[in-house]
Amino acid sequence: MAIDKFWRKVLERIENSGYNDGYIVDQIKKDLEKLSGKEARKYVERYSPKKLGKLGYLGLRKLAVIRNRHPLEFRKIFSEE
Repeated sequence: MAIDKFWRKVLERIENSGYNDGYIVDQIKKDLEKLSGKEARKYVERYSPKKLGKLGYLGLRKLAVIRNRHPLEFRKIFSEE
């Protein structure tokens, strides 16, 4: 499945940030192969990192960790703009 515009922007922002651990972008892409962009977005916004890890979505889990620990930076990464 093709990655939508929103997720391409998110991946680009992560690549150019201090949150790029060398794995996160590939992990998010792998998660997006299993979920639609809309579902993935809902999961990151609503689910805890622990739940996402249990579901096997490691990239989305890392985004949820950023959401919890660094909410301002998360909003910049996860914004529509």
